[in-house]
Amino acid sequence: MNKSLTKPMQSALRCLTEEISRTAPGESLSKSTQLAARAHVSSVTMLKALALLKSKGYIDRKPGKPYHVINNALRLDAILPERPTVTPLTWQRIKTSLQSDIIQGVIGAEGRLPNMKELQSIYTCDYRTLRKALASLIEDGIVECDGKRLMTHRIGGSSSGGKIIFIGYRMRHSENLQLSSFQQSCLAVVEELCVKGRISLETQTLPQQLTSEQYQNEIQTLSQVVARDADLLGFIVFLTLNYKVDRQIISMLVRFNKPLAVLQDQDIFSRAIFKPFSNIRIFAPSFSERAGYITGQYLIAKNHHKAAYISIFHNLDWSTTRLDGLQRAFREIDRGDATVTPFLFDRHARGTEFAEAGDRRWGTFSIRKELEIWKDRFPPNTHNKIDAFIEGVAGNTAFAECIYQSEKLFDEALKDENITVWVCANDMLAFIARDYLMRKAIKISDDISLLGFDNTPECLQYHLTSYNFNFPAAGYGMFDYITRPYSFLAHHKNQVIDIEGHIVERKSVATLE
Repeated sequence: MNKSLTKPMQSALRCLTEEISRTAPGESLSKSTQLAARAHVSSVTMLKALALLKSKGYIDRKPGKPYHVINNALRLDAILPERPTVTPLTWQRIKTSLQSDIIQGVIGAEGRLPNMKELQSIYTCDYRTLRKALASLIEDGIVECDGKRLMTHRIGGSSSGGKIIFIGYRMRHSENLQLSSFQQSCLAVVEELCVKGRISLETQTLPQQLTSEQYQNEIQTLSQVVARDADLLGFIVFLTLNYKVDRQIISMLVRFNKPLAVLQDQDIFSRAIFKPFSNIRIFAPSFSERAGYITGQYLIAKNHHKAAYISIFHNLDWSTTRLDGLQRAFREIDRGDATVTPFLFDRHARGTEFAEAGDRRWGTFSIRKELEIWKDRFPPNTHNKIDAFIEGVAGNTAFAECIYQSEKLFDEALKDENITVWVCANDMLAFIARDYLMRKAIKISDDISLLGFDNTPECLQYHLTSYNFNFPAAGYGMFDYITRPYSFLAHHKNQVIDIEGHIVERKSVATLE
């Protein structure tokens, strides 16, 4: 196979491939000048391309006659050079490992990293790769360069002490925070960094499911508590997804003119409320196109060129951005057969609408109302457990509706035999797809590859490849912003901070020949 073909020569061969494929054996081709004009190349280049195909036995020519077709089963990839396989960049993997080790205190616990030679030995990489990874970490503010020395994040800035106020939410009648596993991993990092930096972390919680007037009273009380803290460094807020409540809280906190770090791991619809404020940074790992883009690059490296993107949450921003990133990665490889086919169901814009759909199909809301009436017959000290039971009923019913809608999409995706991999919008949907494929006696990885997003703990149990959004890095970034705002803002001009994650590979994605 000739690997030194020029771009004009490749253009000429592409044009000839189209011409030959639609010409029956024995019939003549168009004149070389017409073909050259169609391919936008010179006549000399087209004559060279014709001669090459003649030497390979696809066309022939008698003296004084035009070229005629001998064999029209011409495949372009049999003539053009092979495209290099797209593989995840090594420096990105080194950066992810190094960042994780810094956060966990494996290296740089005393504030200083090993020298370049030691780091090359630890991470088994060359100097240029390591330098590129470190440059990205320096840009993110995780590593600093003090002359020739590499320093890790200086905990607490130039001096230790101070206080960070964390604001979260709890269920009504409960004093416990109601955090997702992602939020918990983010907060755990902040807590650890506060201990190392001798910074106090004070938790203030607001109950969910209150009226607007009740929330106003809660926020006023919180404001009075915050105003008394003279050593306050800044705030970390995990939002409620209630637009009015979030707006009230943000409006109250920005008055103190302190760094305000916001985590949103569910929805970014209320981003507009932050735009007027320069002291707010939004850490939203789940909403970048990068997750879909990195996933697409990973699948292309595994030689998957026909993918299905399956989502029953497509009214939500995180689903649309994941699809956009996935499609962008497939477009960039410039192959006509590389496509991402969406299989989407987007009627439910919010989780509550799943429950409303459950009401129509399963009677959830009527059950909820009956249970709320039943709860009032018991003492207030038992309401916490009863609330948890009611939420469980609603969640299970919504999950039943979720399965009902998703299996319609699986049926459609299965009809396209060219698709080699299913990319599910999140791990929950991937687990439903896994059960569906097992019922159909379709082997995961052997017959169809499967992956999701979120890297939930169950992925390890079910050997599911998934995208890890790196929420601990969000916790690190939030702490960094609050304790060193000027240094952080020098590296992060945008209000929304893009956290880079990575693929966690297990057994559910095969490498195609």
